[in-house]
Amino acid sequence: ADLRIADPPNAWILFDALGALGRDDEALAALERHVTLRPGPHGAAATRRLSGDGLPLREDGLQRVRLHEAAGTAGDPPRLVVLDQVVLRLRADGSGTMQVHRLARAGSSAAAEELGQVAVPPDARIVALRTIHPDGTSVHATDRAGARDYPLVGLAAGDYADVEYVVETAPSAIFPGGAAPPTFFFAAPDEWLGRSEYAIVHPAGVELRWDAGPGTPEPQVADLEGLVVRRWLAENVRPQPLEPWAPDAEDVLPNVRACTGCTLERAAEFFARRTARRLRGDPGMDAWTAAAAVAPEPRAALRALYDRVLDEVRSAPDPADTPRAVFLRGRGDRTLLLYELARRAGLEPELWYASPASRGDVPPGLWFDGDYAVPLLRAAGVWVYAAEDFVPFGELPPNVGGRPAVRVAPAPGEGAVPALEEAPNEVRIEARVRDGIVALEARATLRGLAAAALRQTLAEGSAERLAEHVRAYAFPHFGRGASFESVGVDGAESREGPLVVFATIRLPPGPGGATTLAVPHRWRDRFAALAERRHPLLLPASVVEEWTIVARGVAPQAALDVAPLDLATPFGSFAQRVAETGDPATIEIRRSLRLPAQRIEPADYPAFRAFAAAVDAAVETPLRLGPISTPSMKSGDHADSRPGSSMSTAGR
Repeated sequence: ADLRIADPPNAWILFDALGALGRDDEALAALERHVTLRPGPHGAAATRRLSGDGLPLREDGLQRVRLHEAAGTAGDPPRLVVLDQVVLRLRADGSGTMQVHRLARAGSSAAAEELGQVAVPPDARIVALRTIHPDGTSVHATDRAGARDYPLVGLAAGDYADVEYVVETAPSAIFPGGAAPPTFFFAAPDEWLGRSEYAIVHPAGVELRWDAGPGTPEPQVADLEGLVVRRWLAENVRPQPLEPWAPDAEDVLPNVRACTGCTLERAAEFFARRTARRLRGDPGMDAWTAAAAVAPEPRAALRALYDRVLDEVRSAPDPADTPRAVFLRGRGDRTLLLYELARRAGLEPELWYASPASRGDVPPGLWFDGDYAVPLLRAAGVWVYAAEDFVPFGELPPNVGGRPAVRVAPAPGEGAVPALEEAPNEVRIEARVRDGIVALEARATLRGLAAAALRQTLAEGSAERLAEHVRAYAFPHFGRGASFESVGVDGAESREGPLVVFATIRLPPGPGGATTLAVPHRWRDRFAALAERRHPLLLPASVVEEWTIVARGVAPQAALDVAPLDLATPFGSFAQRVAETGDPATIEIRRSLRLPAQRIEPADYPAFRAFAAAVDAAVETPLRLGPISTPSMKSGDHADSRPGSSMSTAGR
């Protein structure tokens, strides 16, 4: 077609037809050629359509259904998203409109039921909300079922749910005059996408920055009389399920996150101003600011800031505009705020990013709300991770969420990165049979991050949360039927010392009423349950533990049931041995476990899974216990006689 002699309506028909056929390069080229060759009012109409008048780049749902039916539906999955399109039109002031169009085919009655209720933002302008039948007839939704939900009328297997609406977007609060729209994904964990398209239209004078995830298609770019159109298009995208212990969706699925006017400095200034307003009149923070401004000794000033926030955390105040509410909001907020405060205090802070290898280099100076990169702070020579308790890590960068703290991501396959050597957590369990039940007196000494996490739970003041935390993290999972009779904690008054958790646990009888003891670790269930992986396995925190298991009332040959093992692998190590006790009816088992935080590539995963299975196999054989007449534990060793926080959790 020759657009030089085409009327404007015919030009748009050609543009829409080429787009409907999937020939987007030709469609954009034709539109650009039309605007270039017809700079008069018709060309201006094209520019207005892209800049806000009408619906630019709109796909007609009925036309898409006709094309899909003509191509045949025999090979369709039960639920197919025929079209997933977002067109974002940005203005120079950061505001804009977001045009959303989603057309999905229900290949089964179950899919029809799932697609039959449609959620639409309450402030959206609805363009189309209808059921389209395979013959091209349609039924529009009218009745509203709830605040945001619409039921689609007559949607059955073989029909299409066509949802199209437009919402206004406000400028970014963090970047005034800029925009920070949400991430657009070109793949989904549980949906097959026939056509996934993201388009951004913005003035030529506005700088658009974006981050593209792995497998993201290259953008198509067109310049149209002061406007820039960028379109990303992916077709026939299979479902990509997310795996446990894997990087975030932004790190493994194709996606685009764009922004305008976004810089690290502007974000830090925003959080600093907001916090200054909220903390105005707070004597504790004012004292810290004054001390830091006069003559700060770097580490002392940083420590004073930690102490101020920790006081608020432990006091568990009413959720309001307090340091707790401000600092415990999100990792990015806290880190950037600490960066700004440290800069004002003269601590010469540096911001580094934690990024998985799949992301490549981090764009310099780029940060916006919810960014894929976790910012890390080094101030006064100390690495800081802005967790709930603002844990300083020392000279080496921490490994946060399996993501090494680096300016440029590591090459795939490097695995573990240098991290601080943590002092081991120590667990001691003494078992004996009482009234036909195996009773355990358990004690765990927690240090480092484990102690910091438990202190945060203690600050919440909830007995149930404390019991859940102890069951999940301080002691192994003994299976259904185990009851925690009491739980207590020593050392909660200390800021940085170890926490000692003690509990009385009762185990149900084994098969046939046998009184047996097995202390599992279940590494394969926890970390390697999948037979194979497509994405890296991220172990976010190191496991460094020393175990002592004392079983009383065992047969003399019980030591033969304990498999001695000294296993060292690139992933970690495990050792188990039997220690001398001097009592033939008592056996003492000692275990040493080391599993550092690391990134395990899919090719290395089978070897890691075998390592986890070997650890589980070494500890799965139960010890048979019998009743004995021995004195009860000394009062100082019993949970109920210890000082500190305690409560009953029987029957949990």
